[in-house]
Amino acid sequence: MSATLLLTAFLLSVTPGHAQTAVSDSVTLSAESARALQTALGDVQRTLESQAEDTSGPSSPRTGMDRTQVINVLFLVLALSLVFESAMSVLFDWRLFIRYFEGRGVKTPLIITVAFLVFLNYDLDIVAELLRGFPEIQAQNIGRPTLPGQLLTALLIAGGSGGVFRIFTRLGIRSPEERDRKARNERASMKEGTEKPSSDADS
Repeated sequence: MSATLLLTAFLLSVTPGHAQTAVSDSVTLSAESARALQTALGDVQRTLESQAEDTSGPSSPRTGMDRTQVINVLFLVLALSLVFESAMSVLFDWRLFIRYFEGRGVKTPLIITVAFLVFLNYDLDIVAELLRGFPEIQAQNIGRPTLPGQLLTALLIAGGSGGVFRIFTRLGIRSPEERDRKARNERASMKEGTEKPSSDADS
């Protein structure tokens, strides 16, 4: 680029036809000098454009992280965890569920199964969506949702639902002690109901 500018200055200095008037200090260029200047400026512009294409061409890979994509995925995980905790609490607060299944390790497998069926129906794979937020991984052609990704998503939502439950417990919205008390009362009443007819039959 500097060589082109020097060439332009040289052409302007040696090209005949520019005349300097005695009245003023202005310089008048001939048509030939104007064409030479225009050609030189065009060369400079083309040189700059080629340098810009070399520095930011499509061959240079993207690096870093798409923060918007990652934040959206994390917000989706939080929202789905909150939705699943609120929806499954209707079943978990059911009297029959408290009587037969409370405290027996049924909740977690049930949440995982329901979440997996929902994600399978809607083709939702949060793991794939999260990986799309990293451009350097996009070269591996992350495509449609996969069963392992959807299963991992179900486990992730089940864990998030448990975290939401613990937060609700600390805020006083959920009370595990109250649920345990209800479960003991329900099982005691069920036991009394089964023992009473047998005692009547013995008498």
